Amino acid sequence: MLKTPHRWDYPSTIRYFEQKPPDHRMVARLGSLTQARVLDLGCAAGRNTVWLAERGLEVYALDSAEAMVAHTREHLRPYLAQPEQRVLLGRMDSLKPFPCCFFDFVLAFGVLHFAQSLAEWEAAVREITRVLRPGGELLLSHHSPRSNLDGVPLEGTSEPHVYRRASGRQMVLLEAHVLDQRLAEWGFAPVAPTDETITPTERGWRVTVRGHYRLEVNP
Repeated sequence: MLKTPHRWDYPSTIRYFEQKPPDHRMVARLGSLTQARVLDLGCAAGRNTVWLAERGLEVYALDSAEAMVAHTREHLRPYLAQPEQRVLLGRMDSLKPFPCCFFDFVLAFGVLHFAQSLAEWEAAVREITRVLRPGGELLLSHHSPRSNLDGVPLEGTSEPHVYRRASGRQMVLLEAHVLDQRLAEWGFAPVAPTDETITPTERGWRVTVRGHYRLEVNP
């Protein structure tokens, strides 16, 4: 029986993410650096990973979609001799390939909200905290529960901050102040005020919370 491809493996999905420009906050913060070790968590088609590699930064990436990992590796070949060692297939809540305090920066753009339970979300944050050095920085974007991705309101569940989409998939969705509070429990302090943007989608809209944090205390 042929395996049905996941939507993250569709060529059209890969093209969509490939064509997006590098995250402007990453560009503003890391563009002037000549040395840094960076993890692009949930790298998708590698738009940010490639930008970092082009500038000679020591970049690693991880994604759970095989096609995204393969695509990112291929586009890193002009910059890295062995991209297979830098772009890994894996889950955000299990960063076992990386040792404690290994990274100066972790990028988590549009990935943490895909946790299907608060326990999974917290496991991912625990792993980010483990692999980020004290004083290191986390840049992320996260969906808000005010998003209306499918043209119908998101359905709440019995678990706080966990919502169900029309497709049945559960997601952890947080408002800006809740994101700040949750990350503060893991020793993160905002570098800049956490803000949000509202973007139209094909069927509704997406409210994206954007944060930039420094790991002040490593629990």
